[in-house]
Amino acid sequence: MKARILQSVWAMVLIALLVGWVGSSPILAQITGLDLAIDEITNTPNVPTVQLGDLEIAPVFLEGQAVLTVASAIDANAGDDDVRRVPTAALRSQQMSQRLSLVLARMLSYARQELQDLASLEAQAKALTRELVIVSQRSQQGEVSYRLNIAFPNDAPPEPVVTLTEVDARYRGRSLDELPPIWQDQLVEILISAWRSHQPAMLWQAVGQASAYLGVSAALSTLLWLLQRLLRRQRKHQKASQPQEPIDDPANPLAVLRGQVQRLKRLRDRNLNRFLRRLLFWGQMLLWVVSWGLVCRLFYFTRPFANWLLGVSPQEWLLSFGQQGIVGTPMLLLLWFFAINLSERIAGFVIERVAQQWLLNQAEPRTASQRFPLRVPTLVNAAQSVTRIVAYSVFLLLALNQFRAIAAPLTALLGIITFAISLGAQNFIKDVINGILILLEDQYAVGDVIAVNGDAAGLVEQVNLRITQLRSLDGELITIPNGSIGVVRNMTSEWSQAKCSITVSHQTDLEQAMALMLAVAEALYADQEWRDRTLNAPELLGVERIDHHGLQVWIVLKAKPMQHWGLVREYRRRLAKAFTAAGIEFGAPRQEVLFGSAVPPSGFTNDAPTDS
Repeated sequence: MKARILQSVWAMVLIALLVGWVGSSPILAQITGLDLAIDEITNTPNVPTVQLGDLEIAPVFLEGQAVLTVASAIDANAGDDDVRRVPTAALRSQQMSQRLSLVLARMLSYARQELQDLASLEAQAKALTRELVIVSQRSQQGEVSYRLNIAFPNDAPPEPVVTLTEVDARYRGRSLDELPPIWQDQLVEILISAWRSHQPAMLWQAVGQASAYLGVSAALSTLLWLLQRLLRRQRKHQKASQPQEPIDDPANPLAVLRGQVQRLKRLRDRNLNRFLRRLLFWGQMLLWVVSWGLVCRLFYFTRPFANWLLGVSPQEWLLSFGQQGIVGTPMLLLLWFFAINLSERIAGFVIERVAQQWLLNQAEPRTASQRFPLRVPTLVNAAQSVTRIVAYSVFLLLALNQFRAIAAPLTALLGIITFAISLGAQNFIKDVINGILILLEDQYAVGDVIAVNGDAAGLVEQVNLRITQLRSLDGELITIPNGSIGVVRNMTSEWSQAKCSITVSHQTDLEQAMALMLAVAEALYADQEWRDRTLNAPELLGVERIDHHGLQVWIVLKAKPMQHWGLVREYRRRLAKAFTAAGIEFGAPRQEVLFGSAVPPSGFTNDAPTDS
């Protein structure tokens, strides 16, 4: 079941990757998330923005690479509910990206037509730098600003690229007059670097780096696979070497405690092994996501996909604990999944430690309880199941929020699906609620012998929030939904009692038979072999019924849980020998046949019956 859950989550991640790649537009591919909200898929810029105080910060992309950062002031008149407002920083980023892309296209065309005689890449770059003219123009429109214009080639009309304002100066911590020369140098370097990335020599160099990345990733992935294989072998060895545990003898509470402590240790080792295997598997997936993201960043035509895989600045996001920078959707989902799994394992470890310490505390004679050791495994499994459900529910909500799947149409669809599931899950909810009540009220636990609804009885092998599984005396495994459990007869809760009924014939000396029954029971109670299985001295209740079978006498033997069956069997064996030695007959139905015309008196006769 757990393996299927992991496979489903991984399939969801793969589908998200596919949808994000196929459904992305050239502008949408620059961002790190996938927006499924229908009312937001428009021609407005879909550029990731980060709020920093009263400023909005947005990266400027050129062929998928964040080359600059622009800022804009947040409109103080915009309300909190104005969710459709397009950030000004995103508009500035989109406009600047389009103009830089236009200049880069002119540079590539010019290099193919005019610089073919220059074989050296450095010579071509210097020639392009001479043709690239960036000028700043001071404007006075309410407030001082600088407009940067690019002319390429130098005899072409200038193209406005960006207008620098006091907001940009405040974001960078400089005066406005210092920004134009800094931006001019940065723009030249950015455009020349982007032109270089298109050249064959640089592409072959990127191919070499990509091969190195993939080689290292393959080696590390193989190492992780070998470690997973080692853990799987260790798990098989644990299963093979696990002793066949007999049913605990409740007559010895300390033995039960030791057995349950050992079971908890084995459960902890098994959970730790599964957690490490899961951690290595998802570490392997994260390794390949990072590797392919780094490889895609080496080539200008795959950088948008790398941005979606890794993010614009994942290292800054990690160092600032998510306060700054933007991380890619697949990377974010994997990190969340790591955090969820780690939290779930830590919670499980705490539950196991608390349960183990609880059991050890029960070893003291003053606090020893025969019921508690039987309840601990059930409570541990139930608590771990609850933490697991909560953890994966949180991950699912985070994933839906990341993909913005709570748009109006999808919300309606999810509502319909939820309503349909709720109709089909009524029995499931009923089972879970009844399972919680069973655990809280301690109606029964693993190791008890119970009878449910009068028709199913056996040893409780498993109890969780949904079902109860019994093993009958014939070896049948009976699975009962908790919601269908009504009347429960627990025959091993705290103590057990054997009510033994013995029928003797009407001709038996009743006083002699009762004295012999009590003497045999007291001898059994005094026997050291059976003394530790009993709780109180036997109690003779007396004659319960007189019928045609004989005189029925009841005697009660109070024993420790699950010991009354063996105790009453031994008592019957000893009593049969004692009755035979004393000449006492057990009661049995008899038939009397009379010959002649004499009418027998009504009622029972004192004469011995005659069989013919």
